[in-house]
Amino acid sequence: MNKLFNKLLNELNKLHIDKTEIVVFGSSVWEYFGIREARDTDILISEIIKESVIGKKKSIASKEIMISDNVGVGIDKFINIGINDEDFFLNSDLTFEDNGIKFVKPEIEFSRLIHREGFKRDFDVKRVTESLIKESSYSWDWNLVVNTPKNDSISGFNLFILRLGLILQNPSKLYTGLIKRIKKMITKTPKLSNEFQDIGLFLLNQHKGNIFNRYDILIRHKLIQSNFKNSNYIDAYKLMQKKRMNLSEDDANKKLEIFKNLHKSFLNYYREDQSPIEINKDYKLTDGSHRVAIHLTQGSSNIPIKYTNEKTPEFSKEWFINHDFNSELLSDLDKDLDNLLIEKGTTFNCVVWQGGNNYIEKIMELINKQHTIKLFVSDVDINNFDKFLFDIYKTDNLEEWKIHYKLNKLNKLNSKTVSLISFLVLEPDWRMRENSESLISKKIELLKANLRTSVSKSVDSHIDTILHIGDNTKQNRHIYETFISYGLIRNDI
Repeated sequence: MNKLFNKLLNELNKLHIDKTEIVVFGSSVWEYFGIREARDTDILISEIIKESVIGKKKSIASKEIMISDNVGVGIDKFINIGINDEDFFLNSDLTFEDNGIKFVKPEIEFSRLIHREGFKRDFDVKRVTESLIKESSYSWDWNLVVNTPKNDSISGFNLFILRLGLILQNPSKLYTGLIKRIKKMITKTPKLSNEFQDIGLFLLNQHKGNIFNRYDILIRHKLIQSNFKNSNYIDAYKLMQKKRMNLSEDDANKKLEIFKNLHKSFLNYYREDQSPIEINKDYKLTDGSHRVAIHLTQGSSNIPIKYTNEKTPEFSKEWFINHDFNSELLSDLDKDLDNLLIEKGTTFNCVVWQGGNNYIEKIMELINKQHTIKLFVSDVDINNFDKFLFDIYKTDNLEEWKIHYKLNKLNKLNSKTVSLISFLVLEPDWRMRENSESLISKKIELLKANLRTSVSKSVDSHIDTILHIGDNTKQNRHIYETFISYGLIRNDI
């Protein structure tokens, strides 16, 4: 600490600048808190001495003017979070003082940091989260953190000059920027699987339009669930085999015995890299429906696959109706399908935090316009809300500081109740998230944008503190399982 102050005072003395006329910002703030050492000193200077120190020097490209080899004067460094330079001299809530020197508060510096990009930014955010926010004796004030950047007040012309200056200083940025734009333009639909496919994604892919095409899997699934003892499903399985393959009663019985032996073999000898099912380029099942039913029963998260050029058989509910299957049995299969879609993460899960409790009807209305709601869990109480929030985001790519930020906002509300809306999105239009290479649905992104404009404008909170929606089947499954583990699932549709 003394080393930092000696360095600061030494530089100010060389420049004949009074310490009361400056505010220290940038990496020196992080050095003060032991995050990392500052390579140089960044200061803001008061209007009183600005002209005498800077004179006519101005560098709009960098927004920083070096007045010595080690000291730079910042110009409008905090404008994107809505703070002018002079505010630090007028508003004591933005600074703290030590040894007569004012520093920008770390929460304000953090606001600037989180809107940057790159490895250095990620490293600093992680260090600040672990060393200062979580473990330091410093009383961190989340109210000072600006999560959403403000509109920059810089004029369009000056912004053009700023960008031009940056390019001239570092031409490689122009090349990098062009490459990024070209990559986005030529991005194709991501491949949804290699050697394994997520079980929830598999079920979603078996839809043709808005129709689930593989009710044959459901009959096999229900038969396994009954341990091959339910006579209704034994008869249904044999009837299905007779109708689809024109088998005799004896041959249908043999098929049933083969299925029983396959199930027993899986329980005793199965390895995850064995017995891949076969799917085509559209991800539709072409062979392996018995194995799929076993995976569904055993709780597998992933199914081994291999690709073929075959067409998928047609086994929608309509096929079973046309072949005179019992309507009550088909109704049970409908319920089984809904349960599987929810349990396996095929349906997208929207968690409505307590800040959105008064807007649930509006949220459900917006969801229901384009998608089918399969499950609604209303106003359940959370005993250990802090742990629950962190558990919900375990499979998400959310930075830890953002969870702390949300937690601070939500803990200010009296209510600790949350709701869950689970809904089916057909043909989600996947893209690959760049920073994690995980799938994210473009339709869900559009839905979030609609919710943001329709709901968040009615409340003071950001949309992320009102609700959370899983990005993909893995996250959806985790959200559902978290609700189950906390004993919160009690109402279903």
